[in-house]
Amino acid sequence: MGEKRVTAAGFGGALFLIATFALILLVLLAFTLSFIFGLVKADADSTVYYILNYSLSPIALFGTLFFATKMSNGRFFTLTAVKKFDPAYLIPAVILPFSVLFGFGTLNELIEDLGLKIGLNVPERHLPLNGVTEYLLFTFFICVLPAVAEELFFRGALTTYLSRCAPLVAAFISELCFALYHLSLFSFVYQFIFGVILAILRWRAKSVIPCVLAHFLNNFVNLSIIYFGIAVNFYSPLLIISGVAVTLGIIIFIALYKKETPEKPTEKAKDFLIPYGLFAMLIAIAVSVVSAVVK
Repeated sequence: MGEKRVTAAGFGGALFLIATFALILLVLLAFTLSFIFGLVKADADSTVYYILNYSLSPIALFGTLFFATKMSNGRFFTLTAVKKFDPAYLIPAVILPFSVLFGFGTLNELIEDLGLKIGLNVPERHLPLNGVTEYLLFTFFICVLPAVAEELFFRGALTTYLSRCAPLVAAFISELCFALYHLSLFSFVYQFIFGVILAILRWRAKSVIPCVLAHFLNNFVNLSIIYFGIAVNFYSPLLIISGVAVTLGIIIFIALYKKETPEKPTEKAKDFLIPYGLFAMLIAIAVSVVSAVVK
């Protein structure tokens, strides 16, 4: 009997496992170095602390992407669809970050409030935005770097390697991975919703570039709200209804614009999940739970 062929979906699952392990190892390394060099909790609000913290995920993802590029004999970036696209998809890419933030931003608030009530360890975020220098630094390390790395990996690599599966199943699995990869129970729902819409945008535009723009704007708007001290009432019914309505309109536009007949699936999603993808998901869930429970 011949050896079993590694499917594209299976290779995608392996990549997600590698990226998850790489991120956790980097987190453990950073935690260890924090004791060695005396970066105690008192320094947790420093600019350097946040830059290092937000650099871990991009480093893990870029490292995994480099591995994928070597394994695909340098063809990886064509696989991730970093190519020309219909400029019309820039419209939803620009509007989407605002509609999702205003329509679903309250979810994070509600989940964090619930976490505090039941005694979970809800992380406090106090970015040291004391001037233009910090604002520009955080724009790069919190907005630009994660947007490029995460879109190339999740909407690029995983979506590409799952593209031979049923589209809806591929979108669900890749964005479940995207949400879990952030290792946070409190942002999971918001990340999943945003990720699914980005997956639809990537699928229709056949390029990750509009997704990178949308992702960057999502992070940049949040950063700017903090920097400029803009008061936003995420519990406002009018804001929520408007945000949800616009988001639904964007989804309809993306789905119907230049509608094409999808290709018939040739692979099963279980190839992604078993054994690599599911194992990585369980690890991410375990780390997320431990970080939320242990204080």
